[in-house]
Amino acid sequence: MNARTAAGATARGARADEWQACRDLCERAGQNPSLYDTLTRTDPEHVPDYVRVVDAGGRPVSLALTIPRRVIVAGIPVEGAVIALVGTDPAHCGRGYAHLLLEDTAAFLRARGFRIVLARGPDGLLGRFGFVPCLDDYRLEFRRPPPGADRPPGGSRWRPLEPGDVPSVARLFASASARTPCTVVRPAQPWVWCSGKAGSGIEVLEAGDAILAYVRYGDESERGAAFGVAEVGATATGLLPAVLARVAEKAAEAGRELIRFSGPPDHPFARLVELRLSATVGVRPGVAGQVLLANRGLLMADLVPVFSTAAARRGLPGGTRLVLDIGPKRIELAYSAGVVRLLGGRAGADPTGVTRLSAEAFTRLAVGSVAGGEVDLLPGTTVDPDHREVLEVFFPRAFPHWSPAPYWSA
Repeated sequence: MNARTAAGATARGARADEWQACRDLCERAGQNPSLYDTLTRTDPEHVPDYVRVVDAGGRPVSLALTIPRRVIVAGIPVEGAVIALVGTDPAHCGRGYAHLLLEDTAAFLRARGFRIVLARGPDGLLGRFGFVPCLDDYRLEFRRPPPGADRPPGGSRWRPLEPGDVPSVARLFASASARTPCTVVRPAQPWVWCSGKAGSGIEVLEAGDAILAYVRYGDESERGAAFGVAEVGATATGLLPAVLARVAEKAAEAGRELIRFSGPPDHPFARLVELRLSATVGVRPGVAGQVLLANRGLLMADLVPVFSTAAARRGLPGGTRLVLDIGPKRIELAYSAGVVRLLGGRAGADPTGVTRLSAEAFTRLAVGSVAGGEVDLLPGTTVDPDHREVLEVFFPRAFPHWSPAPYWSA
């Protein structure tokens, strides 16, 4: 088996005239055809080649949809992609087509220069292609607070999202998620925020012509479940108590005593409910949220300005070097005259001066799910003692998080 053909089947990009066949396949494979419609018919960046298929007997029998998106890493957006709607026709399961499909998809995204790829799926399958399960599922649960004095500013009101609100809400989302690695940057376009059921689950706090805050509520399909809050954004932290009061009102209307916020623990709203209401923070391992660093060198090149700023702020001395061997490849970061320079090459057998990481350890380090000062806790890792400080400076702890756009609920 190779990346393109196997047992009479070929992995390739879909053709424009196969749109309906791919949609039918998506439905037969148990995926969401409405989401397929949104992402292939509405997204202006979509081209047929982004639908990867396995062709057996002249027709698609396995499918994966790739979505080009910028993804936040170390506080900056880099070129990335999301893999969605992966499935195989039940009549063709058990023939290795899923393996062939994902092999082709990973190769296709690498060839296109994407730095990072996000996917949801079984760890055992995706792990064969370099994906690492490090997008944790955060859940902050707290009891509904009683009505209080935290009211929105005078002259403001809560109302449902309208298409004209999207640019303001997109800015609030970007501001609230700027520190969260693996956040997918959302275009400020109505189809991203208002498709399907998405817009009906979002409220905004309006004052005159200004949008002060927004809330996206979670799925309430489970009877007796906690009242879900998926996202919160506000122009100022002082507005968050008023947002909490509105969430409590909506939970009371739904007859729910327990409220669950699914954002990361360092989100401003999460900090509010931790400090005020002693929210219980739950973290489930990210077995469904997977990350592939498709181009490590290009990603590190993108992050050089971030490293330079961190080194200057910490006061690292000129001449500081960090040499990382990841499998057969070497990445070297050298700091001098206020600038970090990136060098690459092949890994060596140097007895000292090198930190050796597994591919999984480097992925976790790059997205912040493990801090530079604790990376040696992971298996397959050897940290040079002289590198400990620079690792801590370049790679602080963060909370990578899977945060799909509202249209995922379409």
